[in-house]
Amino acid sequence: MKTKFYYNGQLVRTSDHAYTHAVIVIKDGKVCTIGCRTNRKAAEQIISSEIHAYEGNIKWYNAKLNALANGKTSIRMTYNGHSWMESIKDTPEQIKESIKKAEERIEEIRREWKLVELEAR
Repeated sequence: MKTKFYYNGQLVRTSDHAYTHAVIVIKDGKVCTIGCRTNRKAAEQIISSEIHAYEGNIKWYNAKLNALANGKTSIRMTYNGHSWMESIKDTPEQIKESIKKAEERIEEIRREWKLVELEAR
């Protein structure tokens, strides 16, 4: 039989797993689940992984800006041991806007994503 997991009386998840924590967002008074984990540290990792991804994007955007500032039109990409050149198609203004959006998303995650303890029933 599956266990139901609640936060503040609202159903968060139904599962065979023994979840203890969740990362949630509350929208219009309703709990929206980002993810559930069997321990607090793993639940914290959901938030830090998401932030880390956006921080990586910001580093990449800054590398593009630096390349453009140095008169280059392409930049070397390296991923999982593979390396290739990629043309920079965005303008500096577009790249700066992407940086701004990524920074705003990081702040939104920090502000709205909540790590909570679950109640099993």
